[in-house]
Amino acid sequence: MRPLLLLLALLWLPPAAANVFEHPVDPAALARVLAPATAGLKDAQSLRGRYRQTKQLAELPRPLIAEGDFLFARTLGIAWRTQTPFAAELLITPDALIQRNGDEEQRIDAASQPAVRAIAEVFFAVFTLDFNTLTTVFRPYAEPLAGEQWVLGLRPLQPLGSIEEIEIRGGTLVAQVVLRERGGDLTRIELYEAQSSAAALADTDRARFGPR
Repeated sequence: MRPLLLLLALLWLPPAAANVFEHPVDPAALARVLAPATAGLKDAQSLRGRYRQTKQLAELPRPLIAEGDFLFARTLGIAWRTQTPFAAELLITPDALIQRNGDEEQRIDAASQPAVRAIAEVFFAVFTLDFNTLTTVFRPYAEPLAGEQWVLGLRPLQPLGSIEEIEIRGGTLVAQVVLRERGGDLTRIELYEAQSSAAALADTDRARFGPR
C-alpha cells in the first residue's frame, strides 16, 4: 500500500451511534470530559500497544483489515508496525513520513511537503489529547459516557484533505479512533493492550526512529 494511502487509512474513522456531534463544547468543558485520560497522559513519555485497523472503501464490497503494534514516543513520533496481512512499518515524525518494507525505505520530508508536518501535529495531539493543538485545527464536540469513558468528535475548521469528521473514544487512554471521509470511506482503528510509561524510552525503541 502506498505510504500516503496507508497514512490516511491509519488516521481517520466513522461517527458512532450516539451522535457526539450534537454536543459542541468550549475548552473548559472539553477539559472536564477528557480529564480521566489527560491525567494519565500528562507525564507519559511513551504509549504502546496493539491495533486493529478496518477500512471500508466505498468502491469495495469488503473492508481492508490490518493488525499490528504501535509505539508513540512523545519527542520522536509514532511507529505503526503492521504484522498482518503483510509486514511493514510506517513512522510519523515531526520531520518526515517513513515507510519501511523489509530493506526498502520511502521517505517524504516535511521540508518538501509541509502537509507532513501538519499530519504529524494532528497525530501527536490525538495521542496526547493536546487541547491547544486540537482546538486550533478542529471544532470540538464531546460527551462523558459511563464511568470514566468519553467520546470526542472533531470537525476540521479548514479543509483537511478528504477528512470530514474524526471520532475518538477512550477512558484513561485512547481506545478507538474513527474517521469519516468525503465519498463514504470509513476507517476504524482499535487500540488495545495499551500501556503508557513515564520512563525514558529504551535505546532499542529509540533506534526505530533513526536512520538505518
